[in-house]
Amino acid sequence: MKVNPKFLTLMVALAAGTAAAAGTPSGTVITNTATATFTDPTTNAPATPVNSNTVSTTVLPKPDFDIVYVNGTDGTTATTDPLPTGYQGNVLPGAVLETAYKVVNQGNVDDYVVQLAANTNGSPSAPTSVKYYLDANNDGLLGAVERAAGPVTQVTVRVDKLETQQDEGVVSIIQVIEVPANAAAGGRYAASPQGTADVYTAGVIAPKTEAASDLQYSRAVIYTPSIFNGVIDGDPTTPGQQPPATTVTPPGSPTTVPGYVDPTRPGTNIVAVNLDNQIAYPKADANSTADTVVFINSLTNGGSLTDIVRLFPTDTTGPGGISLATPSAGGSSRCPTA
Repeated sequence: MKVNPKFLTLMVALAAGTAAAAGTPSGTVITNTATATFTDPTTNAPATPVNSNTVSTTVLPKPDFDIVYVNGTDGTTATTDPLPTGYQGNVLPGAVLETAYKVVNQGNVDDYVVQLAANTNGSPSAPTSVKYYLDANNDGLLGAVERAAGPVTQVTVRVDKLETQQDEGVVSIIQVIEVPANAAAGGRYAASPQGTADVYTAGVIAPKTEAASDLQYSRAVIYTPSIFNGVIDGDPTTPGQQPPATTVTPPGSPTTVPGYVDPTRPGTNIVAVNLDNQIAYPKADANSTADTVVFINSLTNGGSLTDIVRLFPTDTTGPGGISLATPSAGGSSRCPTA
């Protein structure tokens, strides 16, 4: 029999997929079916399509992760200088430094658990503690509700779904470095979150801890106070030291000079101010009772943080003295002393 020299057209349709499809959750079953369509040479008409056997492939797990700064970078050490913006801050002794991080699911395993621990290797000084909290609203700040929920030692990260615009494969955390209450000015305390989880490497899944070259440190620097104990401040509402707004006339002098009247004996004692010196001119009287003069000093905070200053020799509160003053950053506080 003579065969019609018509050619046979074969069209094959395959469902795309591999055994470890990127972005496809592990355990997903991918099916492949081939379909052949052709023309029957005896009738010159399309023949009935023929399907191959269906091949099913289950996506294998390939877990992986990374912990990064909020800008997506990492790879710093305890002494890297400068650190990314926002990851080094001045703190007072006994205070904390809070910084935000992202735990990223880089594999295809859903509900992926990453253990968290603090790495302080290379820190010039050892923090009192380092804790981690879930940043539930992803704002990069540790809110009251998140703090009340307590610290965590592990997080569970979903796998990122390709069919959504949302990035489900990320969990936000806050690292809290607490420094000692007796920390010296200028001291440095550094820490980085370091994760441990099952990771796929060269065909094997095994627990893996982030390498030292893959860390991301924050650093708390103990604030160095800058306090100036000067004469009366003429305008406490204006930052910095201001000359007195009033003048006085010292005894025997024909001219007035900057100064003020003793607030406890108005009209009797006067105090003249010359640069950083204060000179009192109490009036003599006929009685033998000891007289006192009240000087008014001002403390000016030249630093960037509100600080507490203990005043000496006055050690109790009451008339003529106060034991504590709290000048705000860049401001000043009046300090009456006897």
